[in-house]
Amino acid sequence: MNIIEKINIFEFFPENIGNINITSSFMYNSIWFLHLLYILVIYFTSSLILFLWPQLLHKKKKLSFDARHISHRGGAGESLENTIGAFKRAIQNGTDMLELDVHITLDEKVVVVHENYLYRLTGHKVKISDTIYKNLPLLKTKIAIDNHANHITVSKPNEDRQIPQLEEIFIAFPNIPMNIDIKYDSIPLIKKVQELLRVYDRKHLTILGSGNDKIASKIKSQRDFHYFFSENQMVLYVIYFYLGLLMYMPITEISCEIPVPKVLLRKGHYLHNCSFIRRIMVLLFDKLIVNSFFVNYLRRRGIHTYFWVLNEEEDWNRIHNLKVPVGIMTDFPKKLNEYICKNQK
Repeated sequence: MNIIEKINIFEFFPENIGNINITSSFMYNSIWFLHLLYILVIYFTSSLILFLWPQLLHKKKKLSFDARHISHRGGAGESLENTIGAFKRAIQNGTDMLELDVHITLDEKVVVVHENYLYRLTGHKVKISDTIYKNLPLLKTKIAIDNHANHITVSKPNEDRQIPQLEEIFIAFPNIPMNIDIKYDSIPLIKKVQELLRVYDRKHLTILGSGNDKIASKIKSQRDFHYFFSENQMVLYVIYFYLGLLMYMPITEISCEIPVPKVLLRKGHYLHNCSFIRRIMVLLFDKLIVNSFFVNYLRRRGIHTYFWVLNEEEDWNRIHNLKVPVGIMTDFPKKLNEYICKNQK
């Protein structure tokens, strides 16, 4: 080979090196892509297996009752909310579980009432936390409810309008399942509620919790009770579910209580006047949680789902059409009972 031929070879050699580098880079990236694809296939395959058979990793939870008909605040649309009279009428109308809220008075009595500031319920500008029990005002004879536009509940003749203590409710209805929402951030309140559950042997008949994350974390420091998801926790679990992560995660709660997002957009609800973007997000989230795909998975893990607060027949139809055993929480227990009886035939 002469000198000129050698020069020609070296002129083209850098270009060849570049081709080799490009080829090597492509092969290197392809190998990483294949590894990533392999990992994703394994991940989603195992997630699918655990979706179908969660008992391979998690022990199924057990609850001693199955609540399909749940009376929100005892049936706030048909009786004065959170009263003994409301709870009695709800039971007469076939309710499976009573939903109620609790606060604590200045003299540390646990009372059954939705909000600390009593103006909506009593017409008096007082707070439960600043008032001893015997000085609490009576409920008004007419009360507007939160979850049904323009509805006013009127008290029955001679109805007891006293705000009851939780202990009275336990004594009056010893065998009825209850869902207790702790509304006030108070360690004495949490401890007293849990103590009453032990004293009246109601741990197996009661689901305890709070929509507020801060309160919920304090409640759940005691592991020997049944709990429901807090609101933010429920949102996170939905996200984890669709990412396939929830199938690997332990869940300490036994019930998922879901506000139906689409209902919150109606007139009279707090999201009625929200922005267009937020409305789209709410409707998307509605599709993600109100479906048999999500609810059936929770059921396979022994977690009961309750949808709230549903007061219209179109909403009951939607839940009924899921063909999944879930609970409906309503302000109208008599109407819901009639609907259930009609659709069981």
